[in-house]
Amino acid sequence: MIKIVKASIEHSELISKIGKKAFLESHGHNASTKDLNSFISKT
Repeated sequence: MIKIVKASIEHSELISKIGKKAFLESHGHNASTKDLNSFISKT
């Protein structure tokens, strides 16, 4: 069963991990490793 909850500070680490994974899967083939690491380190 899927449950939708309002995100809180406790969810921030998981949301960050999901965002980084999605970004790399979507854009990892379009940019250099240096550029990707630079962007991810800022998030």
